[in-house]
Amino acid sequence: MLTSLNDVFRRKPAWVKREISRPEAAILARRIRATGAVRGAEVGVASGFSSAVLIAAMAANSGEPNLHSFDTAERCYFDPDRATGQAVAEIHGDATGFHLTTGASTAAIEALPPLDFLFIDGSHATPWPAFDVLSLGRFLKPGGWIALDDVEMTFQPRWRQGGKNGARDLYRAWTGPKTRYEGATGLAILDQPTPERIADSVIASLAPDWDVAIPPRALERFTIIGAHYGAAMRQRLAETIRDRSGSYGAWKPTEPEPGGLTLPD
Repeated sequence: MLTSLNDVFRRKPAWVKREISRPEAAILARRIRATGAVRGAEVGVASGFSSAVLIAAMAANSGEPNLHSFDTAERCYFDPDRATGQAVAEIHGDATGFHLTTGASTAAIEALPPLDFLFIDGSHATPWPAFDVLSLGRFLKPGGWIALDDVEMTFQPRWRQGGKNGARDLYRAWTGPKTRYEGATGLAILDQPTPERIADSVIASLAPDWDVAIPPRALERFTIIGAHYGAAMRQRLAETIRDRSGSYGAWKPTEPEPGGLTLPD
């Protein structure tokens, strides 16, 4: 099992693309090693390259790293010929502690072991990152932390036509310490994620207009999950969902702007 970030990048399969950048990977690896993290959860897997980075960083702390990874797709979104997470085995081999669940959103998660950190890089549409943190945050150990990716996606030219505000909205709403990094401004670390702070920040991040509709069954499940943060949180969450769940607009692509801008796949 690899423990060197340089080795992970050297063994990156040629078919992998749209992976986290080397500066982002270095920041995550440094944080994992500094905090002694050996068990984490990840939302948004795609090729599995970020998973391989997280596993290598945890393997430097322990010979038995554990990563619980979740993705709604069973095939890699940019290469349907590849299975979601396929790059992990190609980089690390089989004995990695890589626990992959596909085909369901975080609304379906019922139990996880205590976690040292979360890496949120799934759907970037408001309010998905907030709901992912709501679902997984209840499993964080005291002293855990949350990494958000693509907090600047909505400001990047290829994405600025809409629908990618979720990480930004949650970052802005976070009531505790939070850090961004020169040279890797798309990544943010949210610290001191107490149950009260998660509850308050999630509620606040649901206030902007939503980018997408969330299926009613998922909203019902997320409301139930809110009870893990207290009866008052469940009531606040139910009221906020009732008020804001109709706020999304049917986002439609517009014509590419001058300069060859095209929409993502």
